[in-house]
Amino acid sequence: MLKANIHAIVGVIMYALLIIMMSFSCAHLITQKKFNNSIEPITLESSSDTPFNNNNFVSLAKYYLQNTEGDYCGTTDECEQFGGEGSLISTASAGAIKIKKGNIYALTAAHFCVDEIDHELDLEEGVEPAKTVRASHMGINTKAKIEYMDEFNDLCLVSFEFSKISKIDTIKLAKKMPNIGDIVYAASAPLSITGPTFRIHVSGHYSGCDPLLGCLYTLPATFGSSGSLVLDKKGNLISMIQISVMPFNHVSAGPSVHAIKYFLQQYEEKSGIKLY
Repeated sequence: MLKANIHAIVGVIMYALLIIMMSFSCAHLITQKKFNNSIEPITLESSSDTPFNNNNFVSLAKYYLQNTEGDYCGTTDECEQFGGEGSLISTASAGAIKIKKGNIYALTAAHFCVDEIDHELDLEEGVEPAKTVRASHMGINTKAKIEYMDEFNDLCLVSFEFSKISKIDTIKLAKKMPNIGDIVYAASAPLSITGPTFRIHVSGHYSGCDPLLGCLYTLPATFGSSGSLVLDKKGNLISMIQISVMPFNHVSAGPSVHAIKYFLQQYEEKSGIKLY
């Protein structure tokens, strides 16, 4: 009996350690980042070997606003003009799912949308620094708006306006999760590695879902990969990369397609806009 109890205790401890090792894939802090304000969309051909459309991929970056002297702008301050200088907080990956009334809507991870590291800044007491989110889609950079968040399921919806883009291929929600062992795909910006003329594609296998860890797959992920949409072999959305096992970052996890659909249904009830 004692030996069995010891084995049970060891098992619980090992499982707890695994959960602790699962880490959010947000990004690093960089200062004085210049924006590349390109004006023409760049379309990229997709391989027939992967269902991911390269032109659905979106990279996101969150910045503190700075004035012309390089000082952080508070919510009560007025920057003269935010013309491309800012202090980068974090980056994430995302996927555009639909265009509605001139706005492109994209899904990403909520821990990017709520990322807060204000304590690292030298600010006066009571001053909250102003922030902005920028989206890069098809080579064009623009300001993005956080539309809706679900921190429990780590899901966030952002929108941005592109007057030069009137259509994107819709990413459909899968009706169910794949079978264990089925191949899955994602495109992401690990370590902020992204650019208008290339995409980082990864593939792996669906491994099943766990009540604590979420749905797992053998997709490599690291900082910056958060928010990458995970697709099945038909190109349907099944999940999102939200966490990875840091000592072995070829295993990542995220929500089920049912959690994503519920999230979009909640947004529809709030806004009247259907995105699924």
